[in-house]
Amino acid sequence: MKSDERRIQNSKFKIRSSQIKNGVVGVIPARYASTRFPGKVLVPLAGKPVIQHVYERARKAGFHRLLVATDDERIRDVVKGFDGEVAMTSSDHLTGTDRVAEVIEKIPCEFTINIQGDEPLLSPKAVRSLIAAMEEDPNLNMATLITTLKKGELENPSIVKVILDPADSRSGEGSILSFSRSTKHEAANPDSPFAKPSAGRGTKHEITYIFH
Repeated sequence: MKSDERRIQNSKFKIRSSQIKNGVVGVIPARYASTRFPGKVLVPLAGKPVIQHVYERARKAGFHRLLVATDDERIRDVVKGFDGEVAMTSSDHLTGTDRVAEVIEKIPCEFTINIQGDEPLLSPKAVRSLIAAMEEDPNLNMATLITTLKKGELENPSIVKVILDPADSRSGEGSILSFSRSTKHEAANPDSPFAKPSAGRGTKHEITYIFH
């Protein structure tokens, strides 16, 4: 597993509960030293820390195992406090994907899902759709989720925008050319739907990945 996420596919396959089976492992990389918001995953939200909301919603997707991967003892203690499974990782990782890779090296499984640790509104149904996509097409090595930009999100630098390959953009799924927080993509890809926000189109990244 590598940090290079060049070939990514969004899924719109039907959800079948029988597709959630043993061998699907969820890993939630979580760090305390976030650049934009240190300690964000431990911030209380509706009486629970954010990481607990993420864990509880992810658990509804039906994983064989679900772990939080962290290098911080404060996060470890909180996760253990709500009876979650946690794995301590190296503090040298540059990305959450690298942290997931360290954990999954020790856990044999068919699929691994990398779940963002600061997404308390994570959709279990969307997670199941990723698994369905991988099982539907055995040639896929990776898949991720994208969704339509809402009003005002185009100008928001906190939102990660997605540029699809023009050959796939009309279907809303397929190859992703790039991710960016910028709002200026016309020069890079004038045919992308993201470059035409006035048409009410455009996509953003829901930062959840599945790997073979």
